[in-house]
Amino acid sequence: MTLETYLEQESYPFLQEVYLGNTVADYFLAAGIFFAVLLALFIFKRGIIGQLRKVSTKTKTSIDDALISIINSYNWPLYFFVSLYGSVQVLNLSSRLAGWFQTVTMIVVVYYVVYTLEKLVEYSFQRIVQKRILQDRNFDPAILSFFEKLIDVLLYLGGFLVVLQNLGFNVTTLLGGLGVGGIAIAFALQSVLGDVFASLSIFFDKPFKSGDFIVIGDDMGVVEKIGIKSTRIKTLQGEELVVSNKELTETRIHNYKQMRERRIAFTFGITYDATAKQIDQVNQAVTKIIDDIEKTRLDRVHFFQFGDSALTFEVVYFIEDSEYNVYMDIQQQINLAIKKQFEKIGVEMAYPTQTVYVKQ
Repeated sequence: MTLETYLEQESYPFLQEVYLGNTVADYFLAAGIFFAVLLALFIFKRGIIGQLRKVSTKTKTSIDDALISIINSYNWPLYFFVSLYGSVQVLNLSSRLAGWFQTVTMIVVVYYVVYTLEKLVEYSFQRIVQKRILQDRNFDPAILSFFEKLIDVLLYLGGFLVVLQNLGFNVTTLLGGLGVGGIAIAFALQSVLGDVFASLSIFFDKPFKSGDFIVIGDDMGVVEKIGIKSTRIKTLQGEELVVSNKELTETRIHNYKQMRERRIAFTFGITYDATAKQIDQVNQAVTKIIDDIEKTRLDRVHFFQFGDSALTFEVVYFIEDSEYNVYMDIQQQINLAIKKQFEKIGVEMAYPTQTVYVKQ
């Protein structure tokens, strides 16, 4: 027995009245389908998803948590349009109105498909960033953030093209026009694109990273941020130096952060009045001074030259630290200790002098 036959038998003639090509009974049926689908989706969101979330917390993997979180974030516009689209299928609508319902529902569905893919990409990049930070605390996620945003743009562009294709537009012709326009834009943005590709080179090659002390020509400082177009460096004077990534990849960079130890060589001179015994005392004193300082490793101390106005010594040692301030502190400590020891043994530091002997 059909619904119309049943209604005729039950003597509900008003239900058979026709409005806009559909009976009142058809409208009631569509409304029932709408609320039934909406109720089913509500139960799915509130009940089933909640149970799945409890189960996912007990699993070792986190991908299921991400998927459930994404599905749970679907808003009511999606449920409303899906329910509405299902309900109007029982109605006899004009081709224009039916096309409008189909188009709106298709746009909403495409948006949420792209939204889901976007969240999955975001989850993947977050996992990559977390893994890299555990391996390297100074890791700068700027490049990965750029890739994430680029993929998001491509996803939404793809969704937009799908919508246009379903609306009857010739996407192939549009893509051809975009290709020609893209070439023109690429030429116009050649400098910017050069910096972007240079940033990729820095990311993969890793000549330096945030927190490294580097020297570029006459400039030096600590890398603060590696961006998409430029890198920011805090110089020793305190100002911020902004250098394009392309320039950084085309010049020599001294990265002092990568040093495991620093080799130091310095010279000093004593006067010619010093005796051989005092020269030997100087050698022994400097050796002991450097050996007694932490983080230092002596290489050699030599009396190696009879200078114009001094007996010259050369000292070479290593500092087991890459920090410049540590080097300066140790060198200052050595200099002061040498000065005190020379005063103790009666040796004078030499300075440029000239002695004239007059023969009578």
